[in-house]
Amino acid sequence: MGTATAAPLVPLLVLRHGVVSPRHFGALRADPRVELLEPEGWTPDVVTLAARVSATIVATAGDPLGALTYALTAGVAGNIVVAMTRSHAGDRPVLLEAGALATCVLPLDARKVDTLLLALDARAGITHTDTTIRLTLDPVARVARYRDRSVHLSQREFAVLHCLSSHSGRPVDAEELLRVVWGDVPSQVRPRQILDVYVCQLRKKLGTLGITNPISTVRRFGYTLGGNVAR
Repeated sequence: MGTATAAPLVPLLVLRHGVVSPRHFGALRADPRVELLEPEGWTPDVVTLAARVSATIVATAGDPLGALTYALTAGVAGNIVVAMTRSHAGDRPVLLEAGALATCVLPLDARKVDTLLLALDARAGITHTDTTIRLTLDPVARVARYRDRSVHLSQREFAVLHCLSSHSGRPVDAEELLRVVWGDVPSQVRPRQILDVYVCQLRKKLGTLGITNPISTVRRFGYTLGGNVAR
């Protein structure tokens, strides 16, 4: 009989914006699934490290949008989770629209850690090859590759492409794409026009790989992944 292989640890980086008690992250430290990194400050090396972990948790007891803006301005890349106090929980739609992958309310308990890890697993996944147009999708680097060419995608561009790819060439309802990529943000905050913009950007970027018409519009429904590959 073979020996079971332990699942790899999920590396998470905590960056505090302002004074935030370390006690808020006790459940994360105790979770055997997590490798928690808690540096003292926002040094250039730490910001570079953010691009190599599963997610960066930006924690603040103050204005969460200000903390997220500071992180983005500092160059923090990759998945960003904003951890905030309960008094700012109503800011969640704005934070998701501004680029946060997810939000959570401090302190983190075991239930919230489970929810966070499920969200990261659903959004990140593992590197795989799309069966429709043979693209390799790398969720860590957020890169789409075809043969010897590659293109870097934004967080939301990758999420849109990943969702389309998961349907193996079948049409995807626009509302489903909006829910998957933007979460439960109210529809007036994430109108259909936003999705159209991201699809347009994806078409241009995938075109640089030699794929023409990579995403087709299904009238009055949504989109489907397909296309013609340059030989």
